[in-house]
Amino acid sequence: MFRVTFPDAAVTITLADGARDRILGNCSSCGMACEHLGATFALILEEKLSLGLSAPPRARIPVESLGEEALVRQALVERWERAIGEKMRIDPADPQSLWLTTWSRMPFPEDLPRRPERP
Repeated sequence: MFRVTFPDAAVTITLADGARDRILGNCSSCGMACEHLGATFALILEEKLSLGLSAPPRARIPVESLGEEALVRQALVERWERAIGEKMRIDPADPQSLWLTTWSRMPFPEDLPRRPERP
């Protein structure tokens, strides 16, 4: 439970199994979504690190201090991490015709995370 007290209202945010998306917000002075709830959610989102709701961001080396090879490697690592987390959708240009997708492999350094092999 998270509670914020304003001069004219008190807002409580709780996790509830019956609530839509499990988050339930309640304002003591308003019966619906209001500026008190909005301010409370904004506070949670802006201060999630200091509230212990997220991990600190990974320390990054300034791009200006990297050489060309290290810069390319960092870009490949970042793209590979995004590729693991993002879903890909392939739509045929012409759905009425036959089409084929082939899986290609890019040469990555051995220490990069790898996706599981496809059967």
